[in-house]
Amino acid sequence: MMNFRDLDLKGNYFRDSTFTFSDFSNASCEKMLWRKNTMRECRFLKTDLKECMFQHCDLSMSNMQDADLRDSSFFECRLFSVQFLHSHIGGASFSECNLERTLLENWSP
Repeated sequence: MMNFRDLDLKGNYFRDSTFTFSDFSNASCEKMLWRKNTMRECRFLKTDLKECMFQHCDLSMSNMQDADLRDSSFFECRLFSVQFLHSHIGGASFSECNLERTLLENWSP
């Protein structure tokens, strides 16, 4: 469990890391590369995740409410029961991802 709340992490690269129960709320994570990370039950409330790449990540049961995911890509990610309520997902791509029980409600481009 880590607290990344309100931090500027733009352009960073996280690989083979475990962030379970971590809080990234209000953080600036624009243009980051996330590869082979375990991020179960994390909080990304109002997080700027524009133009990020998520590859082979497990974000199961995470909360991305009001997050900005415009032009981000998810490849072979586990997004089981992730909440995207009110998120901005215009231009985002999801390829070969598990989206079971995921809440994509009231999202906007």
